[in-house]
Amino acid sequence: YLTFYTDQNFFSDRTNGWIELSEWDSTYAFTGVVDHFGWRLQYERDAPIDRRGIKQAHADGLITAKLQSAQDMAWWRRLFPNQSLTMYGGAGWLFHNSNYFARPDNTGRALC
Repeated sequence: YLTFYTDQNFFSDRTNGWIELSEWDSTYAFTGVVDHFGWRLQYERDAPIDRRGIKQAHADGLITAKLQSAQDMAWWRRLFPNQSLTMYGGAGWLFHNSNYFARPDNTGRALC
């Protein structure tokens, strides 16, 4: 299957009043599953609403694999008939990072 999702978050600044929005964080992604493999391509952008200040953006990819003893390993079912085992593995890559920071104080660019 193929799925598109988006996540939109707005934040207010305590110094300007609780109702005045100051930041808009957006995430857009495509995800899917093919057989035992899941995947995701995602773009995230965090920026002030007034367009001044620091904007942070990154894009990443992720691949995951799932292996289950009941469906994928006949030898496991034979040796351990009343036990199940599920294994997950994955790898990701931050392939675009214009200025996404690694620390809460906006210092130290995240690895790319």
